[in-house]
Amino acid sequence: MGNQKHILANHYKKRREQLKQNRRIEFWQATWRLFFLLLVTGGICWAIALPNWLILRKSQIQIQGNQYLTSDAIRELLGLSYPTSVLEIQSQKLIQQLKDNAAIEEVIITRQLLPPGAIVTVRDRPPVAIALSPQTQLDDPESYSKEIGFLDEKGIWMPKSSYQNDLEKLPIPNFKVTGNSSHYLQYWPEIYPIIQQATIKIYELNWEDPSNTILRTTLGKVHLGAYSSPARFQEQLAVLSKMQELPNKMPLVQIDWIDLKDLNSPQIEVYSP
Repeated sequence: MGNQKHILANHYKKRREQLKQNRRIEFWQATWRLFFLLLVTGGICWAIALPNWLILRKSQIQIQGNQYLTSDAIRELLGLSYPTSVLEIQSQKLIQQLKDNAAIEEVIITRQLLPPGAIVTVRDRPPVAIALSPQTQLDDPESYSKEIGFLDEKGIWMPKSSYQNDLEKLPIPNFKVTGNSSHYLQYWPEIYPIIQQATIKIYELNWEDPSNTILRTTLGKVHLGAYSSPARFQEQLAVLSKMQELPNKMPLVQIDWIDLKDLNSPQIEVYSP
């Protein structure tokens, strides 16, 4: 009996010592975890405060994926001021800004900590028409902006200087748009797909007079009158396509213009002798 009590006493003693040892281990583990957390937090705060996390110049913004627009043009459109912190870059805001103001379809912005900077990956839209700057004022000839640029399919204008120097290696539009952009830009996204599908080759859309849209085509000039809707514009081009045999009936040099203002009564104006 006494021997059993002695065995139990030794057991409980070992048990208490084991528990004390476990508590010491847990204490030191908790201490090390706290120390590591403080170390990491302090390191992050210290790293954020370092000047090396700043974007000091435009060259720290890498542009990828652009085929038509130059990297410098895209950097300029980002509108970032320097120096700026990597962590202060508002990606979604910059993405929307590029889509709204440049011929760009998709944008991905990745912030980079080491080395500090950002990677902007884009998919830009090809130019589809040559056009003067939207700042051109037709009612004030002295304020003409002679800067030539390109329109994309959405109606966004970009100056020629924004495009790659070797743009001739890529498809360049030979379609031209003239006139006050305040008249045609609002309709361009709905007009351009119709022009693309036309069976008659169209070289120019002249919107200098909003009351009379003029096309330059393989059949010569075509007067359409005031633009009213995509459906009517499409119908006018359908009527024009039926005139493709016109050169077989009379020399095109005799035609001054084709008048499609009234679809019920298309007319051909010839040069007067």
